[in-house]
Order: sequence, then structure tokens, then C-alpha cells
Amino acid sequence: EYLPNGYIRGTTLTYSWEGVIIDDNLKQQYAKWIAREVIKESSQYLLEYDHIWIKVLQDENTLYVKLYLAKR
Repeated sequence: EYLPNGYIRGTTLTYSWEGVIIDDNLKQQYAKWIAREVIKESSQYLLEYDHIWIKVLQDENTLYVKLYLAKR
């Protein structure tokens, strides 16, 4: 996938949760829950790379979190 100039390697991790619809009143709680889940699932990758970009998308009933990890 996309790797900006100056980076020697990178990877993309994608996580998805079906049935998750983010309510405006619960954004803070969802953000904390999502952060815990993503960190738990990707901890080995987070130690290998020194830059991260995060993209969050939602369709009708599925939430997607994409992590773009890179190393200089």
C-alpha cells in the first residue's frame, strides 16, 4: 500500500466490527474501547514501526479501523 517518501518499510492493518454504530452521545466510550482493542490486537506491530496513521470508516453497520504503520 501507500508508503510516503523517506520510509523504508510499512504495513497496513485493518480491523472491523459488525453491528457497531457510533452514537454521537457515546463517541468517547467507543473511542476508548476501539483504542484498547486495536492496541491489544496490534501490539507486536506497534513495537516494530515508529510512525502511524489511523483511518476510521463506517458503512451501514460496520466500523473499520485502518492502521498504516511505517519505519524510517
